[in-house]
Amino acid sequence: MEKLKIMLGITVVVILLVSTTAGAYQYFSRPEKGLLIELPNPDKIMGRSSIASLLAHKYEYYVQVQVMTRKGFRTVYLGSSSGKILIPSSKFSEIKRSWNDVNPAVLIDVWLVEPETGKTYEVGTFSTRLTENSVKGIQRFTLKFSQNNLRAFSVEKLKRIPPIGPTRGFFAGYRWITKKEYLSNLNGMYLPVLILDNRKGQATIIGAYKVEVQKSSSSSSGLSIGFSTTIIRGARLSSRNELSIERGLENGEIRIELEKGNEFMKSIIDGEVKNVKPGQIGLIAIKGNPYIALQVLQKCYVDEFRHMYCFDTDQERVLITISDVERRYDTNKKAYLIRTFSFIDPPRSIYPADNFGKLVEENTEMKTLTTLYGKKQSGRSTYMEIFLDKYDTYSNSYIPLLAVAIALQPEAWPAFLIGLSAVGGVYITNEEHENAFGAFTIVNTADYTKTTVKYTSLKYSVTGCNHYTKFPFAYLRFE
Repeated sequence: MEKLKIMLGITVVVILLVSTTAGAYQYFSRPEKGLLIELPNPDKIMGRSSIASLLAHKYEYYVQVQVMTRKGFRTVYLGSSSGKILIPSSKFSEIKRSWNDVNPAVLIDVWLVEPETGKTYEVGTFSTRLTENSVKGIQRFTLKFSQNNLRAFSVEKLKRIPPIGPTRGFFAGYRWITKKEYLSNLNGMYLPVLILDNRKGQATIIGAYKVEVQKSSSSSSGLSIGFSTTIIRGARLSSRNELSIERGLENGEIRIELEKGNEFMKSIIDGEVKNVKPGQIGLIAIKGNPYIALQVLQKCYVDEFRHMYCFDTDQERVLITISDVERRYDTNKKAYLIRTFSFIDPPRSIYPADNFGKLVEENTEMKTLTTLYGKKQSGRSTYMEIFLDKYDTYSNSYIPLLAVAIALQPEAWPAFLIGLSAVGGVYITNEEHENAFGAFTIVNTADYTKTTVKYTSLKYSVTGCNHYTKFPFAYLRFE
């Protein structure tokens, strides 16, 4: 009994010495620069005691980190960890430099695994943005979750049978690999911000549209334009006959931020359409580069020579985002302004009215906004302004990139994408709760003629995730 106590005492002293030495090294050593991902102790998440975990880890994480580059999402880290992961700044320097004024999206996939048995729990997909700290210092990203957040994960059906038996190798985790990328090499696609459809109306529309922020203070970031990334996950998504959407997540963002510390009224989108006459369509659009990727989940093994082999499973996901928008830097206002394009009766390559009309009718219900009367009918309103009124909210609003892209260029998409319902693209966010609004004026110049103005805000959803496009995207029909 006395010997047992001595042995336990020696063990505790050794553990303390090792811990103290490691802590001292970490304290006095010069910290590296990069992205530090902090995960809770996997053993603790699974209910093991701290002493048991310290003596021998039973669980560990498999982590994959992807960053949005100019050519799409690319993996910068793939490996196992029992806690903290530091991805050095050398992995990000070129990526961040190529974006200049943008903080690109980062997607982090995490699995919790018991290596001895290969039993796997899916923790989830997380997102952050790559800031200047990832290059010039330490950017911390802490993930918080519990055992209740874990989902037992098992992929029994492999598209190929792995030629490695238990005697020759062992399980080495999962990874997402990009199989196909769509429309990533285009020079830009026009994305509607405002559509004035006057093909059936009798009014002449004098329209101006702005997205503005008022009284930006030194303590706020003002209004921001950004790009969302939508993830659609399921089994055999690329098979039209076996479409099974499991869930959808809205993850990631890329931001263009306005200059801080000025008092002004600033337009982030400034467009104008004049004299949209009966029978015509007026359109204000921005130009961006859509990016769609089909990724397949792979299960990996390592043989006795430390060679890794990975094999496709039936799990797939689609990443939908926009890689960039055209913009210019205003030296006087010290801000990035999104470039807008205005058209009267735009060409079919920009706005195929038949396709877009079908999209609107299938997805939404038109609502009456107002009724305009001829200018000679006294006592009646002949114009309206500030249709969107003041926008004072934390909420993000999306242009439905996938839906718009399919409506404008259906021939460019594979069949399985057309069946998906999701958004992913441009949004405007107002983090500091300031006032922003869009405004335009409409005059009914037809004598004694009544014109009904209807509007719609397209709504799209995937399982577990709803998106609304109310601002700045707007579609008005004059009847």
